[in-house]
Order: sequence, then structure tokens, then C-alpha cells
Amino acid sequence: MGESLRASKANGQSERLFVGTSGYVFPDWIKSFYPKGLDRSLYLRYYLQYFNALELNTTFYAIPPMQRMAKMANNLPSAFNLHIKLPRAITHQNDISLSEISSIVKKFSASIAPLAGKGVVKGYLAQFPVSFRFDDKNYVFLLRLIESVPEPLFVEFRNADWRKERVQKILSENSVGWVVPDAPRIEKLMPNDALATSDTGYIRLHGRNENNWYAKDKDRYDYSYSDDELHEIFDIAKEIFKRGAKKVFVYFNNCHRGKAAINAKKFAELTGILPKERKLL
Repeated sequence: MGESLRASKANGQSERLFVGTSGYVFPDWIKSFYPKGLDRSLYLRYYLQYFNALELNTTFYAIPPMQRMAKMANNLPSAFNLHIKLPRAITHQNDISLSEISSIVKKFSASIAPLAGKGVVKGYLAQFPVSFRFDDKNYVFLLRLIESVPEPLFVEFRNADWRKERVQKILSENSVGWVVPDAPRIEKLMPNDALATSDTGYIRLHGRNENNWYAKDKDRYDYSYSDDELHEIFDIAKEIFKRGAKKVFVYFNNCHRGKAAINAKKFAELTGILPKERKLL
């Protein structure tokens, strides 16, 4: 596993490492993460006792009302770290026009204005599906997207065709972060190589459930990382630090039945971010 976790903490890496989950409100997290009977209004408060970062993904499915985002902003400490996922209407829609992107971004920005005003937003995530292949048309679309959306931007390519020096160069020149996806070792899926194209590293863990990944009747995110695999993830984070990153964010997206939160807690403990004893609600 290379350098020990204790040594890494001494070098200050754990102080620059941030851990959370992709989303925090799921019905099947009750009992597996949230105590049974805990009021939903207290979920965020409970979450904050464990994690120093959150990837907000509800914005991927629909732009939420500003009032809801304002309430969330009021419940977050100013030192918190939040990344917000761009709407799928931008990243998963074929032949979307620049004017359509502009309209969506305007509504999106208005919605999250309370969070941005609080100073907790550390970036925006654009996650492209595996069907978004590298070609001239999509490359041009990427360039236009970079110019059209809020900063700082982080991009997750699911298709391995995008792992090209040309792409990394243009991202770096525009201070756009590379998202390292951890997923099954399946052909065409992007590998989890330790890459960084800005001063901030970004890792998303989707689980390694190869059998479920393309099965229509199964949950691809039904996966629990072993301790050895969590150490592998930390090694990737350490390599990203060696490549010049000042911070690294690690988000668990294996959300099935609270496994993301369970694994994120364990990862935070292993890396020294989270003490084993916590004062809980």
C-alpha cells in the first residue's frame, strides 16, 4: 500500500483530503446510516457530524426551488465543502444548443444562489455518460460547455476514449478538474488512473459491481468496498497530491442501502479525517 496512513497524516495530506457522499437523502439509508425515527429535517445535521464535504446530486435530476437551497445554506457551516452536479439536460441530451445551455445555466445559477452566496460551493460537476464518446463534434461541445457553465468545473468522462493528452491539456489550460472514476474494469469505462488537470483532485467511487453495471433489473451501485480497496483509493489520492494537487475530494456514489455512507465513514477513519468516537444526535 506504500506510505502508511499515519505518515500521510503527519505530512498534512489528511488535512487536505475531503470525504463525503454523492447525495445524502435516500429512503434505504434509514437504519443503515440514519437512525430509525430520525426526522428527515435532521438528516443534514446528522451527515455533517461525519463528513466535511458533500456532492449535491439532486440538481442532476431537476433544478430545485431556490427556497429549498436557501434552507440548506442556512444549515451548512461556512467552512463546509460542496460540489454541485450540473443538470443532466446539459450533459445527457444530444444536440443541445448553446442558447438552451444558457437558459438552463441561468435557472440553475438562480436556484443555487443561496449556496454560492454562503461560500460553500467549491465547484460544479459535469458527468458525461459512457455513450458520450470522443470525436470532433463532442470535443467542440466540451469546449463550448467550459465557456458556458460556472467555475470551477470538474468533468467526469465515463468513456475511456477521452483519456487523451489533448483533452487533459485543454482542461488544464482552462483550470477544469479531471474526475477520477472508480468503477468496474469493463471495456470502454474510464480507468481510475491518478490524474489531475487542476490544483484540486476529485475522485468518485461508483463501486466495482461488474455483473450489475449493465443489468437492467439490478442496481449497479450495490457494492461495498473492502478495507484493502479503500487503501487503494487512498493511494490514488496520494498520487494525485504528488502531481501537484492542493486538495483532493473523495465522493462515494455506491449509494445502495447506505453503502456510500458506510464506506465513506470507514475511509475517513482510516485516513485520520474522522475520529472513531463522535458526539452524535
